[in-house]
Amino acid sequence: MKLNCSLDDLYSFCMVAKYASFTQAAHALDMPLSTLSRRIAHLENQLNVTLLHRDAHRVQLTYEGQLYYQKSTGWFEQLSSTVGCLQQNTQQASGLIRVTAPINLTQSSLAPLFNDFLHTYPDIQLDLRLSNRHLDIEEDAIDVAFRVGEHSHADWVGRALYPIQMIICSAPTLINDHLRAPEDLAALPKVVMYPILPRPLEHIVSGERCAFANTDNVRMWVNDLDVLTQAVIAGVGIGLVPDYIAKPLIAAGKMVHVLPEWRNQPRVCHMLYRHRDHIPHRVRLFIDFILERFDA
Repeated sequence: MKLNCSLDDLYSFCMVAKYASFTQAAHALDMPLSTLSRRIAHLENQLNVTLLHRDAHRVQLTYEGQLYYQKSTGWFEQLSSTVGCLQQNTQQASGLIRVTAPINLTQSSLAPLFNDFLHTYPDIQLDLRLSNRHLDIEEDAIDVAFRVGEHSHADWVGRALYPIQMIICSAPTLINDHLRAPEDLAALPKVVMYPILPRPLEHIVSGERCAFANTDNVRMWVNDLDVLTQAVIAGVGIGLVPDYIAKPLIAAGKMVHVLPEWRNQPRVCHMLYRHRDHIPHRVRLFIDFILERFDA
């Protein structure tokens, strides 16, 4: 059945029925008495029924008016309660935040921040969707996403947090002293992380750039940095490893930094969130918390 009446007209009728007075209802609605009268008349015309008996002294509901008021007023009370809950939910430090991030990035740097945030705001919950593949942030109703590299979400705000430097690493037994330039790496076996795309190598002194052909002689493709790191340590092949993972292993003698005078162009960790307007308070608290930790 098609609804012909306006919700504004219906709400106006409920207010007149509540106060049993046009004058008091008009005052409560902050509208002219003549406007209120027209709204009620329009509603009755749309419904083709008389809802109110009016005279100079009082307003009385008809049978149909009583029935209509009983059915309608509960709906408006429920709607008002729902709006109140929504407003409370967006203004208080409570509720659920859906976050997606790469598994390895979370393990290496984000997990302690998430824990600190939850200790700071005990009434907020985090729903962490961790994956080394990019989830559909729209379909999964994600509030905040962490991405490494450039992002292509035009409707989302992207804040750069920190750079991640990838360095070429190998097991000590795999390399030899004849390596002088990136082209010498072509014949070596490789372990490749996907979906990370190769970036040119840059000489730290001359600034010369050279492509790193990490698609030649690949022994393993993997989407997990821990597995890649273990493969490099085991001598399966050389691979690009984040410096924060590689440096302790190099110091322990489990890895060597191959061609240390060449560096991979850094990739930036970004935090993505939706438009700046109407962000729920709990999400804004999370965003600000992360930005403060990285001074972003």
